[in-house]
Amino acid sequence: MKIVIRLALLIVVACYSVGAQSADIVMLNGKVWTAESAQKIVSAIAIKGDKVIAAGSDSEVSRLRGPQTKVVDLAGKFAMPGINDSHVHFLGASLTATQVDLTSATTLEEAQAAIRKFAAENPNAPWITGFGWQYAIFPNARLPHKGDIDAVVNDRPVFLSAYDGHTGWANSKALELGGVTKATEFTGFGEIVRDGKGEPTGVFKEGAMRLVRAKVPPATREQQIDALRRGFQNALSLGITSIQMPMAAQAKQSCTLVCLRRANLVYEPLLRSALVRKRRRPILTRSLRLQGNMRRRCFASER
Repeated sequence: MKIVIRLALLIVVACYSVGAQSADIVMLNGKVWTAESAQKIVSAIAIKGDKVIAAGSDSEVSRLRGPQTKVVDLAGKFAMPGINDSHVHFLGASLTATQVDLTSATTLEEAQAAIRKFAAENPNAPWITGFGWQYAIFPNARLPHKGDIDAVVNDRPVFLSAYDGHTGWANSKALELGGVTKATEFTGFGEIVRDGKGEPTGVFKEGAMRLVRAKVPPATREQQIDALRRGFQNALSLGITSIQMPMAAQAKQSCTLVCLRRANLVYEPLLRSALVRKRRRPILTRSLRLQGNMRRRCFASER
């Protein structure tokens, strides 16, 4: 009887030991950079929970396979630890997906074509906003002009930020809605650029941008949530599995976190938060893990 009991206990302990050591995910047959050194490449890794518990050859890591282990054949593809973006304004960056992207425009004609295309694809947008234009795309080293946009969109207001965020470019409709005329004055850091007759050209520098930007309807909460969903999926597709967001204002922090929760995205502050000082005001840099429908992605695999 004692022998039977002892044998049963041994079986239970053995089964527990196997289960405790079995990996949740095993990735085999790849080129895995472990980040331990520039040359550290292995063919396989094992993951349990949100930790990598083994890295080595296929045969070594295969020992951690259990009945419930998910096995991924990397088929020779490259994999690496998930990337952390240590400074990103995630909500603002995600919202740019709903705007005209002019970062790839190398000529004024290309920028105009992108604006025209966006307007045609978004006929119900009350305002057309965008970003990314370069100063060098305009002929004869001149600044942009409201007429450049009027030539492609004149029935709706358009406001476009330069790649550096220091200059805005608006069409005539935007100036009209912003109440900007020859008589408009601006005091503060910035400038309403004018032509030889004193008429606003549609270019606003620094703080003067708010004369028009203030008229742009803010994104609704639902639009913010949708942008976050798409932003997270895009980040994960690029191998970015965690981010750190500097939040300068409590109101902005609250808005972003509410959107994260309502988007049904897992929000988990990491163990470490850093207090960064800027302009004598504390900014909390909070680190987030990004998760989609799958388990937390410890590694990003190249397709």
